[in-house]
Amino acid sequence: MTQQTDNPLVNALLNAAPQTKLVETHISWVLLTGDFVYKIKKPVDFGFLNFTTLEKRKFYCEEEVRLNRRLAPDLYLDVLSITGTAENPTIGGDGEAIEFAIKMKQFPEEGLMDRLASSGEINAGLIDKLADAIAVFHGEIAIAQADNPLGMADSVQAPVTQNFEQILPLLSNDKERTELKQIEAWSNNQFQALKPTLDARHLNGFIRECHGDLHLGNIVVIEGQPVLFDCIEFNDEFRWTDVMNEIAFIVMDLMMRDLKGYAFRLLNRYLEKTGDYEGVALLNYYITYRAMVRAKIARFTMGHMSEGSPEQQQQIEQYQSYINLALQISNDKKPLLMITHGLSGSGKSFVSSMILEEVGAIRVRSDIERKRLTGFEPLAKTKSDLDGGIYGPETGQKTYKRLLELAEIVVQSGYPVIIDATFLKQTDRATQQQLAEKLDANFMILNTEAPVEKLEQFIAQRAKVNKDPSEADLAVLAKQLKKRELLTEAEKQATLTLDSSGLPETRDEVLLLVRSHIKSVT
Repeated sequence: MTQQTDNPLVNALLNAAPQTKLVETHISWVLLTGDFVYKIKKPVDFGFLNFTTLEKRKFYCEEEVRLNRRLAPDLYLDVLSITGTAENPTIGGDGEAIEFAIKMKQFPEEGLMDRLASSGEINAGLIDKLADAIAVFHGEIAIAQADNPLGMADSVQAPVTQNFEQILPLLSNDKERTELKQIEAWSNNQFQALKPTLDARHLNGFIRECHGDLHLGNIVVIEGQPVLFDCIEFNDEFRWTDVMNEIAFIVMDLMMRDLKGYAFRLLNRYLEKTGDYEGVALLNYYITYRAMVRAKIARFTMGHMSEGSPEQQQQIEQYQSYINLALQISNDKKPLLMITHGLSGSGKSFVSSMILEEVGAIRVRSDIERKRLTGFEPLAKTKSDLDGGIYGPETGQKTYKRLLELAEIVVQSGYPVIIDATFLKQTDRATQQQLAEKLDANFMILNTEAPVEKLEQFIAQRAKVNKDPSEADLAVLAKQLKKRELLTEAEKQATLTLDSSGLPETRDEVLLLVRSHIKSVT
C-alpha cells in the first residue's frame, strides 16, 4: 500500500510512483526513488524557521542547495519547480510553480556515520579524513563581518539560557532539578569568565558560516570519504557560529557514543591542521551547550510518547546520559601538564598519540608549531641547514616559547596537555615545570628510549614514507647525542621512562604503564 500524508500533492507523487519511499520529518517530506531524492518543505512556522509561503520555500530550497554544495556538490543537484495541480503534479515541469523540490542523488543509508558508529565500523583513518574535511571547510567558508551581531557574546549565551528555561518545567523530581541547576550555574559562570574571549573570537574572524548541525547522522561515507550534508539553511543564528562550537558538537556526539578516544583523535587532528588552540578555552562551554540541546530534545520527545513505554524509557536514559556528560565536564579536575623527552626517532609522537586518545588530552607538537611560526605546511621540506633556517637558535627559542603559551591555554581550559618535543635542554623542561607549579597542575615527563640502531632505522624509514612533520635525519640524531642534557635526579621523580623499541606490539603494556603513572601523580 502506498504511504499517505495529509498533503494531496505529496500523495499524488507517491501514487504516481508506488516504489517511492517516503521519509517524513517535522519540516519536510523526503521522497526516495532509488536513484534520486526529492525533498519538499512543509508549510510550517516553528519560530526558528518559517516555510509558510511558496516564496519562502523556494528561497530556503535554494539556500539549502547553495550551502550544501560547499560540502557535497555531487549530492545536491538542483531546485526543481513542481507544476500542474496538487492532484496531478509534475516535478520539473513547465508552467507556473505550485511547489518546489530539492533534487539530490540518493546514497546508501548504511554509509551514515551514526550507523557505522553503532555497528563498530568507524576507524582511525576515517576519523582523520573527517577531521581534515572539517578543517578545510572551516578554512574556506565566509567569515562574519565585524558589524554582524551573530556570534557575539550575548547572542551566544541566549540559546544557552533558553535551554535551561525550556527544560526546567519538564522535569519531574528534585534530583533532576538539582542537576539542571548545577549545570546552569556552571554555564553562567563560564560565560562571565569567557565573555571577553567570545567577543575576541568574533573580532578575530572565528565566527563563520558553518554547517550548523554537524553530528554523525549528517555525515555519510561515500567511496571511503566522509561527506558532510544537511547544513542548516533555515536559521542564520544556528549556522553563523564559532568554528569551535561546531567542533564541540561532533566531539560531544562521539563521546556520547562511547568513542571518546576518537573524539580526541578528531579534535587533535583538527587543531594541528588549523592551529586554533586558543579556541580550546571555549570547548567545555560549547560541549555542555550541545549536550543540553540534545537533552532538551530528548525531554521534548518524551512528552509525545505513551507513559511508561519502552520508547519513553529510552528517551529518559538518553536525557540522563547527556546530563551526566555535562555534569562530568562541570566538575573541576586538577589538570595535567605532560612533556615528552627523547631523541629523534624514539617514538615520542607515536606514544603521545596513543596517550591523547586514552586520557582525553590535547597534544601540541613542536615540529608542527615550528613550521606554523615560519609559514610552512606541516609536511613541507624546508631544506634548512642543521643549525640554520627554521632550525636555528632564534626559531628554536620562539618555538619553545610558543609551546609554553599553548600549554598554558590548554591547562587553563581544563584539559590535560601533552607538549611533544625533544626537550633535550634542561632549561626548556624547567620552564614547563614552573608553569605547572604556577597553574597548580600535575607535572609529568614522558621519556622515550630505544637503542641507537633502532633510532637510526626509524629515522630512515620515516624519511622514506614522508608522512611526518619531523625533518630530523641521522645528522640531527648525531648532534642530539652529543649535546643532550640528561634528566636530573629531581626530574626523574616526575618521569615515566618507556622502552619504545617494541612498539606498536607493546601498545597495551605501554598504556597500562601510562595509566598507572598518571594515577600516581594526580
